[in-house]
Amino acid sequence: MANYMGHDITVHRSFYRLPEDTLQVAKMGKLLWSFDNGTIGKYSGKSLNDITIEDIEQSTVHESDDNTDSDDMDDEQDESNEPEPETMERLQEIRQKRENTPADRKIQRLTEEQTTTLRKNFQSNITFRRELKRFECEKAISKHLCLKDLSWKKVKNTVHNWIVGEKRKTASLLKKK
Repeated sequence: MANYMGHDITVHRSFYRLPEDTLQVAKMGKLLWSFDNGTIGKYSGKSLNDITIEDIEQSTVHESDDNTDSDDMDDEQDESNEPEPETMERLQEIRQKRENTPADRKIQRLTEEQTTTLRKNFQSNITFRRELKRFECEKAISKHLCLKDLSWKKVKNTVHNWIVGEKRKTASLLKKK
């Protein structure tokens, strides 16, 4: 493969192969899994280098096929696969957090009045590239009625985006010179 790509074998090993540590962790994980299934005897007397990942994957696939034939094993597996109540609560929390992902939220556009108020209020922050703190955002929201519909995070992110825009303008002007 290295010759085909026009590389030296050392370049190929250092950039395109998985590090040995990663492979050893994968092998150990598979060995522990086979130990848990009771099929570790197949590998007795072999070193970690003698065992390939493909061998372990093939053997675990065949073992799982063998386990599905037994009705007693299915009943035991069904009982052990039932999640605990704590796990169910944790899964529900994760699902709720996923529902509030940015992809599900609607974009809230600022009105002209909100934009001018924020620019006037935080002009020094934008000029000096200083990010806002939460209390500064909340103070501005309570001070100006037009901002009452905005969250403090929306105010902070809006000003942050303006600061980033100013940084880009400055960088592009420096590149032109």
